[in-house]
Amino acid sequence: MKQEFSFFKDFFVNIFRPKNLMHNVEFSSMSEKLLKFSGTFFLGQFITFFVAVFQLTALAIIAFIANFEFQNQLSIRNDIFGDPSRLLNDIIILLLGLLFIVIIAPIFEELIFRLHLKNDKTQQAISFALFVSYFLIPITGGFLFKRYTSLSQTNISIIILLVGILTFLFLFVFLKYIFFDLKFVNSFITNLYTKYFFVPFYLSVIIFGLIHILNYKPMPWYLYLFIPIITLTQLWLGYLFGYIRMRYGMIYSIVAHVLHNFAIVIVIGTLVAFLELLIT
Repeated sequence: MKQEFSFFKDFFVNIFRPKNLMHNVEFSSMSEKLLKFSGTFFLGQFITFFVAVFQLTALAIIAFIANFEFQNQLSIRNDIFGDPSRLLNDIIILLLGLLFIVIIAPIFEELIFRLHLKNDKTQQAISFALFVSYFLIPITGGFLFKRYTSLSQTNISIIILLVGILTFLFLFVFLKYIFFDLKFVNSFITNLYTKYFFVPFYLSVIIFGLIHILNYKPMPWYLYLFIPIITLTQLWLGYLFGYIRMRYGMIYSIVAHVLHNFAIVIVIGTLVAFLELLIT
């Protein structure tokens, strides 16, 4: 009973005291670690459900008052599988989309937003280099598609991939072997990640939440005042995955993120199929 209480207490208390997460927790066995990780994950998902319900209710009220419909950029096309001649192409696009949402995006997002939380210069260099590269890719893609219309989509995709890889390699080498070796930089980062750990921890939570505003189609400027509500679920997940990363390790935060996205895909897919059955 005591262990169960300390487990819940640790999870909630560290919302307000993230510095405690810097201290390593010893597990008596792998089975104990897996058991506590499972408990943390399911507790987090349980809370996520209620946070999401509150968020959706608040968004519905805001949308009603503002006479605006919130639309997700990742919404499923109504005409998918509509043309038999494009069936194979649609299936491939759907599978690639699922692969990105369930596997690729969680891995990259965890490496970007959670890997740096340990005060390790190599891990921080990877995180910061990936952060810049990850967001440079769509910018490069948009520029190339507009400027060089004669290039094929395949060639542009290859160029974008190369730009992302080269940017990451350059920044990683620069940060790890030059920038982080500067005395004042090394001192600043060490102090930041030891004495003021709550700053990088909650900064990663906030940025993780804010980037998901891009999931929505453009909104009137005044609706951006409600960003904390629009990204509420992602902000909570930022804390959950950050907690898991610090308490259990990087692999566990990636697994938790993958499982969460997989569950979302299953739930949304089931709801879409159910609604289509009702309509037809």
